[in-house]
Amino acid sequence: IKKNTVDMTKNFDESLDEPTVLPSRFPNILVNGTMGIAVGMATNIPPHNLCEVIDGCIAYIDNPDIDTLGLMQYIKGPDFPTGGIILGNSGIRKAYETGRGSITIRSKAIIEEGTNHSNIIITEVPYGVNTMELKNKVAELVRDKVIEGISDKQYITNSYHIHVTEKVDAFTKLAVESKFQKLSPGGAISYVEVPNMQNNIEAVLDVMSFIYDNIMYAELNTKSDYCQVCGYDGEIQIVEEESKLIWECPNCKNRDQSKLNVARRTCGYIGSNFWNQGRTQEIKERVLHL
Repeated sequence: IKKNTVDMTKNFDESLDEPTVLPSRFPNILVNGTMGIAVGMATNIPPHNLCEVIDGCIAYIDNPDIDTLGLMQYIKGPDFPTGGIILGNSGIRKAYETGRGSITIRSKAIIEEGTNHSNIIITEVPYGVNTMELKNKVAELVRDKVIEGISDKQYITNSYHIHVTEKVDAFTKLAVESKFQKLSPGGAISYVEVPNMQNNIEAVLDVMSFIYDNIMYAELNTKSDYCQVCGYDGEIQIVEEESKLIWECPNCKNRDQSKLNVARRTCGYIGSNFWNQGRTQEIKERVLHL
């Protein structure tokens, strides 16, 4: 403050000078977020990713005339501590441009295949959602037979995981997820991934027909794997060797990642790179085959 880094103004009785804002080494209000209510006004600023905010600051320093869309190339949107998936960016842009906007957040879930059943694991929940209340809501839907077939519900407090055990295959997975629209008045999005469908049009049509009859909105991904060594265009497999997971062409056994094209969905987004061992294990376990 003594280095005249911010503007000063008079206090309430004009007896002292006070800073209009407090200086900081980074935009603290964006990174940590804030919530407050005063007379005739209120604020609710969500937290943001520190690295993205710093990148945005550097971009602003380099180009003081940068617009909102330009800054959003660096600051993608809020970054909530409990994770979740933000649907669309129109609300984010409106909030950045006008100071008012709404953001819709959905939970993230994966399916773990067990010996006699499958586990629907909600790994991330919207910021501020009480996970115990969410579990109780699921229990109510099971009791009222809105969702059927769930045999067990567990809550792990230190990892934001909610386990819901369900016997499910690729088709009943979609049907089960559609029932959870009762938990989400804004709608629900379901994903199904089935490799090696390029030469199985009948399977593609069966999945699309099932989606049309059962799901409000769904996305069907066909794989675009390719081995640059032998020209194989089926699914690049994940093999385990000495407790390490390795991507390998099943045709020529090529393991050179620079010569393998692989597309997989992770965290709700299509990715064309290779992942660490934990993410590779997740992909290996949750891709469903028809």
